[in-house]
Amino acid sequence: MRVVRTHIAVSTPRLRPKRVFALAVLVSFVLGGCGGSAPTAGEEPPPPAPEIISFASIAGVWVGEVTERVLDRIVTYPATLKFLEGAAKGRVVGTVDYGISPVTCGGDLRALEADGADYAVTEALTYGTDICRNGEIRLRLDTDETELEYKWYTLQGELHATATLTRQE
Repeated sequence: MRVVRTHIAVSTPRLRPKRVFALAVLVSFVLGGCGGSAPTAGEEPPPPAPEIISFASIAGVWVGEVTERVLDRIVTYPATLKFLEGAAKGRVVGTVDYGISPVTCGGDLRALEADGADYAVTEALTYGTDICRNGEIRLRLDTDETELEYKWYTLQGELHATATLTRQE
């Protein structure tokens, strides 16, 4: 038996580079959308950016002598608070340093709220935690913006320390 081979010419259209590029762009728009990806069914949109709490009126360095009731006696020690312009709630808005002799303690201040001349922060102490404990600081700026009334509360809400801080230039 004899096998006959035949050659059939098949012509394929030649794609030009411009057509290939246009086709690729069209496919990417159809598959991916134009202008970003939209949430798919069941996906939540991203959360909005956190609101920044303004501490602009008290931004800078404040110093003073803290008076605190410790058990049955009154002690005083220097404090330095430094504030940024603002931060999202719960984020670092400044630092605090207490010069409690013979060692120091201090750490971060985290924004809680600001309302007119009243401000509130929580402490997140990072050093000297064997002699100091975290608390909440409430501040009130005086009308000429040169003094800051300082009140330190335990995390249970008890007032334990007060001071009048002055702005450093």
